[in-house]
Amino acid sequence: MRDQPDFDSDALGGLYDRPGFMLRRCIQATGSLFEQSCRDLGITQGQYDVLHILTHLGAVDQDELARALGLDRATTGAIARGLEQKKLIRRKVKPTDKRKRVITLTQAGEDKFKAAEPAAIEARDALFATLSAADQKTLISLLRKIAASANPHIKATLKTDWA
Repeated sequence: MRDQPDFDSDALGGLYDRPGFMLRRCIQATGSLFEQSCRDLGITQGQYDVLHILTHLGAVDQDELARALGLDRATTGAIARGLEQKKLIRRKVKPTDKRKRVITLTQAGEDKFKAAEPAAIEARDALFATLSAADQKTLISLLRKIAASANPHIKATLKTDWA
């Protein structure tokens, strides 16, 4: 197998040298692989991400969840409503601030995450199949660096310090 495919950047005026274009293609690939792996589970990639966060952080308020996902509050609310309708999460009014909701996993949500995690790992591994372990680590490191530097320029910031 060849390490790098041929991309004739000059033929399309440098399109294949644009990070945004290539990142979008990677997002398309990762979404497709996730969808194929998790088709029978009936959850989206965004819903899986919420279940993942709640599994690792426990109960969080909806604003904190939005920051963990790097999404705006409206999008996070829509994902949460979908998960609540599927009875995978529970949302309750926060006792200390009646305007906020605290989100927790239900037992069904825990079970769904446990069922989806191997499929999500399979999708990630399929995406990384052409990269060495060192290249995978480098790619993730570079993507984190780009995401962190972009944070001030994006309305929905990503919280990265979970200590």
